[in-house]
Amino acid sequence: MPKIPPFLCNQPVFEPETTTAMVDAFLDVCRELNLGSDNHAKEAIAEQILGYAQRGEHDRECLRKMAVSEWRINHTVIDFGRHPVSPRPGNSVPEHLMSRAKDKHNEL
Repeated sequence: MPKIPPFLCNQPVFEPETTTAMVDAFLDVCRELNLGSDNHAKEAIAEQILGYAQRGEHDRECLRKMAVSEWRINHTVIDFGRHPVSPRPGNSVPEHLMSRAKDKHNEL
C-alpha cells in the first residue's frame, strides 16, 4: 500500500468534490508545465494547490491558474541589465523590481 507523503499528513479533510478538483488541477498543472518526473517540482505544486484549497479556493480552473501563475513568477529569470536574477524565495530582489516583473508576466 502506498505511503501518504509527509507533506500531506495532518492536513484538513476536504469534500470529495474539492479533492477531485485539487487532483485534476494538479494533473493539469503538471502537464502544462511539463514537469515529467521532477518530484520536487510536483511536491511544490501539490503544496501550492493544497494551500489554495485550505484558504477556500475549490474551483479546478482557479486552482490551476493560480498554481501555474505562481510557478512561472517564481521560476522566471529576469534580466535587469547585466545581472540576471531569479525571483525565488531567498533572493533579495527589490520589491519595485518584483512588481515590474509581475506586471510584465501578467501582460503575457
